[in-house]
Amino acid sequence: MDRALAADWDAVAQLYHREALQLMPDAPPVEGRAAIRAALARQLGSDGGVRLTAFGVAIAEAELLGDTVYVRAHYRLAVAPLGAASDTLRQEGPYVNLLCRGADGTWRIWRQFVGRAHPLAGLGAH
Repeated sequence: MDRALAADWDAVAQLYHREALQLMPDAPPVEGRAAIRAALARQLGSDGGVRLTAFGVAIAEAELLGDTVYVRAHYRLAVAPLGAASDTLRQEGPYVNLLCRGADGTWRIWRQFVGRAHPLAGLGAH
């Protein structure tokens, strides 16, 4: 969360497996660490003309399954246009991460499925 709030998308990307797959609401699948880094910077950062102002996660359950970890959680975030004093878009919802352990023992997000708990409102809403 700290890496995302600091807009350190390179560090956030290191949390993902090099062959990760990310499925976000209203977006095509994103494949690979580099593509996920670019998508996050575009959706939540200055590449998209916004800044992440709040981000939180509540883990509901996690289970170790051999060399895979299943995590079900709920996220909340807020973004603001660059230069704005306060956020104009808030989003929350459930997500599932599947993490795999690499040969070096490091756990990374291999598959990420993100939902949204309510229709998008605010900045960029249709």
